[in-house]
Amino acid sequence: MKDRPLTVTLHIGGKQVDTLTAEQTERMAERLSEAMTLYYSAHPQEYQELKPRT
Repeated sequence: MKDRPLTVTLHIGGKQVDTLTAEQTERMAERLSEAMTLYYSAHPQEYQELKPRT
């Protein structure tokens, strides 16, 4: 499974899209950042497991 690339299909307004505008990309990045912040704030032990050990 690890050798297979991750693929996604995007749908906006019920229509499949192949590319996003810069505005759509920025908004998606903002929403992802907000969601990850909320998740890892509630699960700090999982965040610690992601950090490389020194």
